[in-house]
Amino acid sequence: MSGNLLDERARVFLCVYRAGSFTQAAKTLFVSSVWVMKQMNSFETSLGIRLFIRTNHGVIPTDAGQMLFDDLSRMEREGEDVLARVRMIANEKEG
Repeated sequence: MSGNLLDERARVFLCVYRAGSFTQAAKTLFVSSVWVMKQMNSFETSLGIRLFIRTNHGVIPTDAGQMLFDDLSRMEREGEDVLARVRMIANEKEG
Protein backbone atom coordinates (compact mmCIF):
# COMPACT_ATOMS: atom_id res chain seq x y z
CA MET A 1 0.00 0.00 0.00
CA SER A 2 2.78 2.38 -0.82
CA GLY A 3 1.91 5.97 -1.49
CA ASN A 4 -0.64 6.18 1.29
CA LEU A 5 -0.34 8.72 4.08
CA LEU A 6 -2.58 6.77 6.48
CA ASP A 7 -1.26 4.70 9.37
CA GLU A 8 -1.22 0.92 8.77
CA ARG A 9 -4.01 0.17 11.25
CA ALA A 10 -6.19 2.86 9.67
CA ARG A 11 -5.65 1.26 6.26
CA VAL A 12 -6.50 -2.17 7.69
CA PHE A 13 -9.63 -0.70 9.29
CA LEU A 14 -10.75 0.68 5.92
CA CYS A 15 -10.14 -2.69 4.29
CA VAL A 16 -12.11 -4.57 6.96
CA TYR A 17 -14.97 -2.09 6.69
CA ARG A 18 -15.09 -2.42 2.89
CA ALA A 19 -14.71 -6.20 2.94
CA GLY A 20 -17.23 -6.78 5.72
CA SER A 21 -15.12 -9.38 7.51
CA PHE A 22 -11.66 -10.08 8.81
CA THR A 23 -11.36 -13.09 6.51
CA GLN A 24 -12.18 -11.16 3.34
CA ALA A 25 -9.94 -8.27 4.38
CA ALA A 26 -7.10 -10.74 4.98
CA LYS A 27 -7.54 -12.14 1.47
CA THR A 28 -7.45 -8.64 0.01
CA LEU A 29 -4.33 -7.74 2.00
CA PHE A 30 -2.62 -11.13 1.45
CA VAL A 31 -2.18 -11.68 5.19
CA SER A 32 -3.74 -13.98 7.78
CA SER A 33 -7.13 -13.24 9.29
CA VAL A 34 -5.51 -13.54 12.74
CA TRP A 35 -3.13 -10.68 11.84
CA VAL A 36 -6.07 -8.54 10.67
CA MET A 37 -8.01 -9.30 13.86
CA LYS A 38 -4.98 -8.40 16.01
CA GLN A 39 -4.56 -5.12 14.11
CA MET A 40 -8.22 -4.22 14.69
CA ASN A 41 -8.10 -5.21 18.37
CA SER A 42 -4.98 -3.07 18.81
CA PHE A 43 -6.55 -0.14 16.92
CA GLU A 44 -9.73 -0.28 18.99
CA THR A 45 -7.75 -0.53 22.23
CA SER A 46 -5.52 2.41 21.33
CA LEU A 47 -8.56 4.53 20.44
CA GLY A 48 -10.61 3.31 23.39
CA ILE A 49 -13.52 2.82 20.98
CA ARG A 50 -15.27 -0.25 19.64
CA LEU A 51 -15.37 0.09 15.85
CA PHE A 52 -17.01 -3.19 14.86
CA ILE A 53 -19.54 -5.61 16.26
CA ARG A 54 -18.24 -9.09 15.51
CA THR A 55 -20.77 -11.66 14.28
CA ASN A 56 -20.57 -15.18 12.89
CA HIS A 57 -21.07 -13.67 9.43
CA GLY A 58 -18.54 -10.84 9.57
CA VAL A 59 -18.42 -7.41 11.14
CA ILE A 60 -20.93 -4.61 11.50
CA PRO A 61 -19.60 -1.09 12.05
CA THR A 62 -20.67 0.72 15.20
CA ASP A 63 -21.81 4.33 14.88
CA ALA A 64 -18.26 5.35 15.80
CA GLY A 65 -16.88 2.92 13.21
CA GLN A 66 -19.15 4.43 10.54
CA MET A 67 -18.02 7.95 11.40
CA LEU A 68 -14.36 6.93 11.40
CA PHE A 69 -14.80 5.20 8.04
CA ASP A 70 -16.35 8.32 6.51
CA ASP A 71 -13.56 10.56 7.79
CA LEU A 72 -10.70 8.17 6.99
CA SER A 73 -12.08 7.61 3.47
CA ARG A 74 -12.03 11.36 2.91
CA MET A 75 -8.50 11.59 4.32
CA GLU A 76 -7.41 8.70 2.09
CA ARG A 77 -8.69 10.48 -1.03
CA GLU A 78 -7.15 13.80 0.00
CA GLY A 79 -3.84 12.09 0.79
CA GLU A 80 -3.74 10.51 -2.65
CA ASP A 81 -4.36 13.94 -4.21
CA VAL A 82 -1.59 15.50 -2.13
CA LEU A 83 0.89 12.80 -3.13
CA ALA A 84 -0.03 13.13 -6.80
CA ARG A 85 0.57 16.90 -6.70
CA VAL A 86 3.85 16.53 -4.82
CA ARG A 87 5.08 13.91 -7.28
CA MET A 88 4.10 16.09 -10.24
CA ILE A 89 6.07 19.03 -8.84
CA ALA A 90 9.07 16.81 -8.08
CA ASN A 91 9.01 15.37 -11.61
CA GLU A 92 8.82 18.84 -13.17
CA LYS A 93 11.84 20.02 -11.19
CA GLU A 94 13.85 16.88 -12.03
CA GLY A 95 12.83 16.83 -15.68
